Parts: sequence; C-alpha cells; structure tokens
Amino acid sequence: MLGIEDALGAGRISVLLADGRGDAIRESYHLQTFLERGVDAIIVTGRRAEPRPPIDIAAKVPVCYVLARSQSPEDLSIVINDDHGARLATSHLLALGHRRIAYIAGPQKHLSARLRYAGMRDELHAAGLEPVTHSAMWGEWSEAWGRQAASILANSGKPFDGVFCGSDQVARGVVEQLQALGIKVPEEASVVGFDNLFTARCSSSIYA
Repeated sequence: MLGIEDALGAGRISVLLADGRGDAIRESYHLQTFLERGVDAIIVTGRRAEPRPPIDIAAKVPVCYVLARSQSPEDLSIVINDDHGARLATSHLLALGHRRIAYIAGPQKHLSARLRYAGMRDELHAAGLEPVTHSAMWGEWSEAWGRQAASILANSGKPFDGVFCGSDQVARGVVEQLQALGIKVPEEASVVGFDNLFTARCSSSIYA
C-alpha cells in the first residue's frame, strides 16, 4: 500500500482503501461504494499466491490484481515469481560455496511456500545436489517457527552449511537460534530469507 500511495501520490491521485477480509459480500459492498464515488481504477491485493475469482463489476473500470492472481487469464495480474526468487536465493548460497542446504518453509498449504521449495529443489538438482532433508521443513511464517526449526535441524545429525528460509521472519528466527546453539552465522552456516521484509543487513546474516 505504501508503494501504491507513493506512486500515485506523485501524480496527485488519491487512494481509497477498503479491506474485504476475504468476505465476498463485504468486498461487493466496498466495490459498489468505490464505483459510486467515480474511481478511475481499482487495485485488488491479496495475502496469498493462490488465484482468486475476478471481482464482479459491470462498469468499465481498469482493474489490476497485485500479489494474488486473478483466475481470468484476461486480467492484469502482478505477482511475485516465487519459483525464480527461490532459484536466485539458492544460487546465491551455491555461489558462496555451500553444498548442504536445507529449506525451512511456511505452511505447506500455501502455494507460495510450495513454489519456493520447488525452485530451490530444481536449482539444487541442476547442480547435482539434493536438499539436506528429504522434504521441506513445513511450519509457519514466524520467527518462533524459525527458532524451532533451527533446533530441529541442528539436532538432526545431518550436516548443513546453508539454510534457505521461506520468509525473512523465519530467517531471523533461524539466525537467532543457530547463534544461541553456538553455530556461527555465516561462518559455519549462511542463512537467506525471502520477502525483503527486513531491509537492514546485519553482520551475521543475509536477508534477500
């Protein structure tokens, strides 16, 4: 939303905000209100990567979907390339010389978490490698899960020198827990996150 307001504010275009909260009736009410106020365009955002039904409006108002793709191929959707981002993160770890890389993910039910795992796995396969664990370590998008997963990984007996995390929140939890366990980051294990939520780079980790 900050990015939208910055871009449109430069052209003195006001932004009206409404939260549908995943409720189709509430969303329909907000859309009708917007149309009655004569808006020039509508931006539909989402919290998850799963495709959503297109909004139901009869008016010919430009509509753009951001973060959540419309199910209609005719609509304009701007979404994160989770697979490619994961490949870049994994490629970065490989370029640092790491060969034993684990993936600590968010919820398996989330498409973005699955796509990020697929991208990481494909990049490793291209290098003739396999992930440290046979499957991703599925959990939550939280620092608490990052700390828990880091402990599980460290106590698994499986050597690792790199960790790709499905989000920056998870990555921060992983870094903190690895350090608490006496594992030096990044000297003994590099940690890379996904999302760019934390813009600061600290001396012990890399947040991508």
